[in-house]
Amino acid sequence: MVSLIAFGLICAAGALAQSSSSLHGHVVDPSAAGVSGAAISAVNEETGFRRSTHSQPDGSYAVGSLAPGSYKLTVQKTGFRTVIRFHVGVGRELPARADFALSLGSMQETITVEGGTPSLLRQDDASVTTSLAQKEIENLPLNGRGVAGLLELAPGTNIVSATRGDAGQFVADGQRANTNYFTVDGISANNGVSAGGLPAQTTGGTLPVMSAFGSLDSLISLEAVEELRIQTSSTGSEFGRLPGASVAIASRSGTDEFHGSAAFSFRHERLAANDWFANRAAEPRVPLREENGSVTAGGPLRRGRTFFFLSFERMALRQPFAWMEPVPTAQARANAPAWAQAALGLFPAPNGPALGRGLATWNGRSSRPALLDAGSIRLDHALTDRVTLFGRYSDSPSRNEFGSTQVNRLDFRSWSATAGANWRLGPETVIDFRANQSATSAHSAWSGATGCELQPLAAQFLPGGDVPSCDFLVRFSIGGVGQLVSGREGDRRQRQFQLLQSVTWKHASHTVRAGADFRRIVPVRRESNASLSLIADSLSALANKGSLWVANRAAQNGLTEVREFSLWAHDNWQITPRVTVIAGLRWEYSPAPVPAGGVNFLNPSTETIQAETRPLWPRPYGHLAPRLGFAFRPDKSGRTVIRAGAGLYFNSSLSIATDVINNGPMNVDYFTSGRFGWVSGLLSFGFLPDLSLPRVVQWNVSVDHSLSATDSISVGYVGSAGKQL
Repeated sequence: MVSLIAFGLICAAGALAQSSSSLHGHVVDPSAAGVSGAAISAVNEETGFRRSTHSQPDGSYAVGSLAPGSYKLTVQKTGFRTVIRFHVGVGRELPARADFALSLGSMQETITVEGGTPSLLRQDDASVTTSLAQKEIENLPLNGRGVAGLLELAPGTNIVSATRGDAGQFVADGQRANTNYFTVDGISANNGVSAGGLPAQTTGGTLPVMSAFGSLDSLISLEAVEELRIQTSSTGSEFGRLPGASVAIASRSGTDEFHGSAAFSFRHERLAANDWFANRAAEPRVPLREENGSVTAGGPLRRGRTFFFLSFERMALRQPFAWMEPVPTAQARANAPAWAQAALGLFPAPNGPALGRGLATWNGRSSRPALLDAGSIRLDHALTDRVTLFGRYSDSPSRNEFGSTQVNRLDFRSWSATAGANWRLGPETVIDFRANQSATSAHSAWSGATGCELQPLAAQFLPGGDVPSCDFLVRFSIGGVGQLVSGREGDRRQRQFQLLQSVTWKHASHTVRAGADFRRIVPVRRESNASLSLIADSLSALANKGSLWVANRAAQNGLTEVREFSLWAHDNWQITPRVTVIAGLRWEYSPAPVPAGGVNFLNPSTETIQAETRPLWPRPYGHLAPRLGFAFRPDKSGRTVIRAGAGLYFNSSLSIATDVINNGPMNVDYFTSGRFGWVSGLLSFGFLPDLSLPRVVQWNVSVDHSLSATDSISVGYVGSAGKQL
């Protein structure tokens, strides 16, 4: 990992970029009328970096291109006392607001105020949002100290633990688990890949990068998070590529002071109760261990200009599993045909009650190791007072073992390099640009005690009867019993390239943002060996070898390229100091790939499939997604905000496109069986000829009330309806 971090330092030094936020508000006189021409300065209390602007004729002001942190604000105007406000927090993903009421007097007289407007209430946003800053994250007693623990704090989210065959980590407001969109520093982190291990990730940009054991720690170490924002309904037009939750993570940057931290936590079976199923079966405790260590370091490379931040985390696990499975009885194994007896011997011997039909219960325990290393480096540089740059590189290899007698060994690796620039053209206009290249890979292999247990069985069904190599993948499934697997499942890789550009223009009571987002994903499937899949409908079906379903498949090697392009614009219009209307429009363009070798399409009228070389779906041009909302403060204090919003969303097309290299949405092979006599049965799949993107409409109404600077209460209603899912 040291070499990876060093490589990231070299790469990031060549192309830095800086993500930023903004601060806005109103300056009024004792009669509540707007004060024009007031001088406002914002000084970062950690770095000393300064931004200045003047209020508009209606008293509104905006300070853009601010790095996240704590700021000192100074407001001056001839004929009024000077007001200084300390410790105004500015987050990376959420613009801050600070209003000022000036009193008559001399500019030499100063009024000092501690803190700003309560940060828990967003006064110009219609979405349902939960935002957590770095200091709040540090103080939360999270179980496991991971990003997934923060998702549970957002209303409307329900955690869905990653298990084999489950595509997702959490659901938001009833949406599917694979419709959430993750970003790190504004760049898509939905770059998961598919493999045979514990988490059932899928290619195509529908799921975030996970570790080999199904956690979100590969995205970013919790100690490197500056801010996390979860929007679960009615997001603005700049968000919402997918209709589920939008999870925006901002990474930490260095400051003008050197800071560092180190943390270590552990978990041990001696400090935990036994598993309920194991306790019921009178089984002892097996190793249950977690060792999680992390270090961070940050500071200036050049004071006031260049800063660095490093983070590294290692997580080592011993995961216990309690198994209760049906297995063949000793008599069923002895009565089985000779060709199947060796395979049936791979199932553990029963130690529980009989289940009938040659089956009995087996109870067992196992404890498998897992490991994650996650490191990142971030560099920030202020080129001028108007241009800031930043670059970040992260790398997170992980591995995991899963299974009872047949063990799956899964190796994951994901890396990401992001660069960009932020240019403040003037007090009202800011341009932001970002570019990213990232890749994720997975390698999966199954084996038992020797690693070649099923290869002799494969010789019974292969032409020539030769025993294949130990890398040859064999799957043997028996209905009502289970599955045995041996061999390599091959490699899965996915590369992502993304470009984003946005422009923010603040004029009078309008804050207009517009941008473009281009994303290209290239999923790759590489297999060095052929595979054989066998399915027996039941244990008794083994008596007739010709009744088994057999799929003999050559090594699958292929890739596809899928692209998505989006244009968006929205306007935050502050009609009055208490009423803000948010209106936006997003255009999605998702051209379909054309498989070179053709693909099966289903003919609904004849219920047959036919291979064709054409796009998977018609070329779409009219995918316009409008968004509308408002926020209203019923009183001057701003402690209560009423908000409502609605919007149209289109689901991503990328997961459908990758079905081409995954043999369909269920990874289907072509199975044949002689059980129907001289006519063989065939299991296959085909795409519908008129595929279109799913549409989801969302709406919400909520009332937020601030009880104090750190406490608030919210009551809301959220709804959604989907079509063409």
